[in-house]
Amino acid sequence: MTPPKLSSVPVGEAPERLSEEPKSKWPRYVEAVNGFVDHWYAAAFSDEVEEGGFVPVTLLGKNIVLTRVEGRVYAISDRCAHRGVKFSAKPLCLTKDTITCWYHGWTYDLQDGQLIDILTSPGSSTIGQVKIPVFATEEAMGVVFVFVGQAEPHPLEHDLAPGFLDPDTHVRGIRRRVQSNWRLGAENGIDNSHIFIHRESPLIEGNNIAIPFGLVAAGRDRATTSLV
Repeated sequence: MTPPKLSSVPVGEAPERLSEEPKSKWPRYVEAVNGFVDHWYAAAFSDEVEEGGFVPVTLLGKNIVLTRVEGRVYAISDRCAHRGVKFSAKPLCLTKDTITCWYHGWTYDLQDGQLIDILTSPGSSTIGQVKIPVFATEEAMGVVFVFVGQAEPHPLEHDLAPGFLDPDTHVRGIRRRVQSNWRLGAENGIDNSHIFIHRESPLIEGNNIAIPFGLVAAGRDRATTSLV
């Protein structure tokens, strides 16, 4: 019987595990598993965030709670730094500019996320030493936008579609959480060649409408469209 072939591994390198998936020529996009940081994201409709109310959302894998105080919308991490409890499970605001965790009374400033009090331990040395993330917010066209990232927020219009802020534009819709892969949605939304996969969609057939089958350049300033 032929003995198995042995291979050596250079010092400092780990042998390749047999359980590892075979390498693919397609990128994994691991840098953006949950989305792209340092951008504005539509989080909720303005009328959903009532004065003194709480709206939990998830953006880029981050749990965030929205609340409105004197007309302004604040966005703060929906996790207490103490035990990771969600504020939105039992919302508690004892003063208009703070949010308090219902579990042990840790209280944070809505503007900067600073821990400013612990109701169960008023003299704790932890007060003033802990912060949780807060996020910039803006409202436009009846939508609450939240900036997620570490950079200084750039103007909201840089992340909006052309014409979105025009006075004659109206925004209507619903907000619904679904199981999905945002990368597939983005790819199929920006590349006209992917329209082909939607040709049998019940939305197309049910509404008896035509969709572009493809776009072919007919010059430097125009394109020819085929319909299906």
